[in-house]
Amino acid sequence: MQTIAFIGLGHMGAPMALNLHQAGFAVQAFDLNAAAGDSVATQGVSVADSARSRRPPLARWLRLQQPAGWR
Repeated sequence: MQTIAFIGLGHMGAPMALNLHQAGFAVQAFDLNAAAGDSVATQGVSVADSARSRRPPLARWLRLQQPAGWR
């Protein structure tokens, strides 16, 4: 099975990563905030130590916060 790398587990990212996992996809997630990673890890999502994956994933999904004032 191919892995989807999911970076960013905030308000939108965590539910999206969990939905992919619950749909049967292998998800390897990462967030700079360790607590965000812990919240999805308790539900079975694999959480990486860094944003660099050990294996090339099938897809990469980034959910990053937009800086204030950016348009």
